[in-house]
Amino acid sequence: MTQVPPSEPDARSLLNTAGPVPLYYQIKQLLKRSIDTGELAPGTALPSERELCIRYGVSRPTVRQATQELLNEGLLERRRGIGTYVAQPKIQHRLGSVLGFSERMLREGRQPSTRLIERAVISGADAGLEVMGALQIGATDTVLRLVRLRLADGEPVLLETVHLPLRRFAGLEQIDFARESLYGTLRERYGCDIRMLRETLEPVLLPQPEAGLLDAEGGRPAMLTRITTYDQTGQVVEHTFSLVRGDRCQYYIEFNVGEDKSNGSAHLRQTQLEVSF
Repeated sequence: MTQVPPSEPDARSLLNTAGPVPLYYQIKQLLKRSIDTGELAPGTALPSERELCIRYGVSRPTVRQATQELLNEGLLERRRGIGTYVAQPKIQHRLGSVLGFSERMLREGRQPSTRLIERAVISGADAGLEVMGALQIGATDTVLRLVRLRLADGEPVLLETVHLPLRRFAGLEQIDFARESLYGTLRERYGCDIRMLRETLEPVLLPQPEAGLLDAEGGRPAMLTRITTYDQTGQVVEHTFSLVRGDRCQYYIEFNVGEDKSNGSAHLRQTQLEVSF
């Protein structure tokens, strides 16, 4: 891919060598501005360290620190054996949203797809104490476990393991959820409409072989989410674990406190505070 460097006519003149702001930070901000304005578009190869050193008239450690911070912030990505590129925009997940993965991706203008990794009927005991407690089932009750790789525009972004109680959803194990929407099936076939959820997030490092399924490096930052959903009658529907790629996704929340701030209530709505990882 042809490298497209920033188009400043004299990049050195944009640096203040006598001021208190470190040179690496000034270079970082110049590169960030080029990314924000689209001058360096997603997928564009960044010039080499040597080219940037010549362009800005600085040492290699200075350039390296600037680009490393942009890598840490997810604005750049390093492709092994190829070089450093401007990263694609992160996929956003709104905390507290009861929309399914496919609907969320479609609203972002992305094409969702699913690969079914595993479909199994197991006992509550095999599902584990956490699942049993969340689904309010016993050790001998049967559970449908679905392991699905979720993709956006063909790129793996999360690996989810869903547990559903079959005593409530008889015949659910016969449906091909690589093709069918889980939430759509629950709504249309069982009259079950997801209305509420409880979600926890925990930063983790990607283990193997999950990292391989997600087309990511093992040991990279990820988010482990645990979600329990409830229907319109307040009955529990599912308990799901998801491993979410930290380099491709971010979560955001917004609190609407209202005029009376003393009541301590908050309502999750649209984006205001973003949490990247």
